[in-house]
Amino acid sequence: MGRSCWILLLGWLVISIPVGAIEEDRALLQRGVDRYQRGDVAGALSDFNRVILIHPEMPEGYYNRGRILQELADKPLADYTRALQLNPKYLKAYLARGTVRSQMGDQEGAIADYNQVLKLSPRRAEAWNNRGNARYRQKDLTAAIGDYSQAIKFQPDYAAAHFNLGLAYLAHKDPVQAQASLLRALDFFRAQDQSSPQIQEIQRILKQLQ
Repeated sequence: MGRSCWILLLGWLVISIPVGAIEEDRALLQRGVDRYQRGDVAGALSDFNRVILIHPEMPEGYYNRGRILQELADKPLADYTRALQLNPKYLKAYLARGTVRSQMGDQEGAIADYNQVLKLSPRRAEAWNNRGNARYRQKDLTAAIGDYSQAIKFQPDYAAAHFNLGLAYLAHKDPVQAQASLLRALDFFRAQDQSSPQIQEIQRILKQLQ
């Protein structure tokens, strides 16, 4: 089975509005957010394009447009990179760019982005989990297990990290640890989202381990 396709990330689309933005900018950014939430992706993209046109120095415009482009399977890397040039401490942009790089096969680039997040915010569970994903894809299972374990240390109820840890243990030929991690993941997914497709997947894997 291609287990790597089940590696889970945290926080797919998070639109950002800068605290210090002037009222008109905030209104335009907020309208883009509202349009996206109503399903008007084209309208949201238009608003973020306008923010960039009016205020090309505002990193949030590039980040938000990048998130929309990412959802549309377009090319968001340039927007994330520009956002980071304007704000080198923009954690969400590092996380988003790392995700895209990893999905494109650039695991070293992804790891570099997650390292920047952890340098600025060492307790960021999402960054530990996502760096674990990149290392899993590199088949560096020992390092991936370490990263997933750190994610769980900082966020004990992180269902995706427990699931990913279980997959890593399974690939590492440690079925006992895999089963324990997957059972914990199953409990957390059931508690947090009964509709999660990972519930059935975990049940299927656990049945195979019996």
